Amino acid sequence: RPMEKTNSKSFEEKFDRVAEIANSLEGKNIPLEELMKTYEEGIALIKELEDEIKTAEQKIETVKEN
Repeated sequence: RPMEKTNSKSFEEKFDRVAEIANSLEGKNIPLEELMKTYEEGIALIKELEDEIKTAEQKIETVKEN
């Protein structure tokens, strides 16, 4: 699956793709180049998910303070 622009995907779609990547990498002989591309895609998605979670946490804190 080619790397797509992830910004247009929902949180759930990104999360599902990370799970898909993790499953695809488990116990398989994958060429190193493909392995690295897939790994990099997964790491980029994880960073985006972390940013979305931080943003949500900040919004929750703001609501709680008001």
